[in-house]
Amino acid sequence: MIKPKKNDLLLYVKPVKIGSNVFIGSNVKIAPGVVITDGEYIPFDTIIYPDRKMNNNQPDQKNEA
Repeated sequence: MIKPKKNDLLLYVKPVKIGSNVFIGSNVKIAPGVVITDGEYIPFDTIIYPDRKMNNNQPDQKNEA
């Protein structure tokens, strides 16, 4: 976590893991800490919130890894 000096904003930095044979459509927003498993299809305009795991095109609950 990085906290800038101005405006008391927080910036979270975590790795994003993307598996093999993954299709990510246009304008997809992937937040920090997301895991996308092999063979996933993420349609356009999808928002994947922080610390989620995409499995069978459905976001799981929070990713504990």
